[in-house]
Amino acid sequence: MAVLSRLEKETSREGSGMGNSLWAVWGLLGGGILLLLFQTSHLTSTGYEVQRLEAEKRDWQRRNYQLEAEIGRLQSLERIQNEATQRLKMVPATQYLYVVGGTPRLSSGNDRETVPNRYPREQKETWSWWGRFWEDVRQWSAGVSQDLGDRL
Repeated sequence: MAVLSRLEKETSREGSGMGNSLWAVWGLLGGGILLLLFQTSHLTSTGYEVQRLEAEKRDWQRRNYQLEAEIGRLQSLERIQNEATQRLKMVPATQYLYVVGGTPRLSSGNDRETVPNRYPREQKETWSWWGRFWEDVRQWSAGVSQDLGDRL
């Protein structure tokens, strides 16, 4: 009897061990299937998202082409001339002003008549420290040479 009870204990242990490993295999198999299912659904949703973004990109490109065409239409010289004459009531110029040698002249026939300069030229200021330094050196050397000339 002792041998029989010992065999029963060993078989019950082996049976329960085999049952546990069988559950572990089923658990791993189920987890793998769930993982595969999750990856597949994620891949599918990503594919749909890519298609949606490509369609949106095509829409934006189409809109850009439309805007470029509109810019070209609005920049045409004929349209600008029509807008100027009709809407703004502008007329072609009758008197022209030419700039010759930096002095503006009226083309009314009198070449000696010039437009007065409202803005006299100002002396160019040197903003860099290097330019200011050389300007100071130049002024100092002019003062030294004048002092030497006075002494001689």
